[in-house]
Amino acid sequence: MNKKLNLFNFILAICILLNASCVKASTSSTEISFIASAPGDDEIKSAFRIPVEKKVDFIRWNLILNQDGKFNLHISYGESQPNTNGFKGGGERLSFSGKFIVKDNIYELKSENFSTPISLIKLNENLLHLLTSDRKLMIGNGGWSYTLNKKDFGKNVPAVWKSSVNQTAHESIFDGRTPCAEIAKQYNLQVSNECTKIKRRLTLFRDAMTNEPTKFSLRWIQFSPNLIEGTWMIKRNGDSIIYQLKLNPNGETLSFLVGDENVLFFLDQENQPLTGNSDFSFTLNRKK
Repeated sequence: MNKKLNLFNFILAICILLNASCVKASTSSTEISFIASAPGDDEIKSAFRIPVEKKVDFIRWNLILNQDGKFNLHISYGESQPNTNGFKGGGERLSFSGKFIVKDNIYELKSENFSTPISLIKLNENLLHLLTSDRKLMIGNGGWSYTLNKKDFGKNVPAVWKSSVNQTAHESIFDGRTPCAEIAKQYNLQVSNECTKIKRRLTLFRDAMTNEPTKFSLRWIQFSPNLIEGTWMIKRNGDSIIYQLKLNPNGETLSFLVGDENVLFFLDQENQPLTGNSDFSFTLNRKK
């Protein structure tokens, strides 16, 4: 009798353990996390009820979206600690929760602790980008971008973004800092293990009469040569506009998905947007 009871208890324990594991896996699969380090401009500080006069160099995001239409957002913010990816004194922290709706690939987050709703556009399954109050792409700076990256993404996927651009300037400058290893892998470049970011400046030139693309210059820190010059062209891929740079006579190219005249997104060699990490996104912002 005791042997039968012990066997029954053993089987019951296994069933409970397996069921708990299944429940845990099912629960985690309903959550999608997006991470980023983004600027702390006045519009964002206002939405989070952070005093406008408070100095905020950047805000670190951890946005968790649930399939039931609820979200949790954890942020840390403050002044940048030089030569690190962190904050002076560890920064400050806030957490928010609320509900979100999705319409036309726009996620609108509402919380009683926001001063106004926060909207993000879906670029693809791996990328979201913050929008201004008038539904335009937010423009970052040379340090950080307003692109949020899926935390546990499997691979790069095609964009669902419909590009819109009204560019008439004869010279446009874009700045940004991006992760290092992914670009190095794409182009078989040798980098040190300490390489975590690449600073970039892209200048695009157009013909003064026709407004057609002519030359470009691309300056990046970490690789040699750190200044590349050449020609560029505009291509279309469905509803997307792509800027393609010819890097050398061998036909090697570097391509960007055009968000609008102010924001560009790096593409991999299959013309799919690259996904960043919690520190940097693969985004360039037009210099203001």
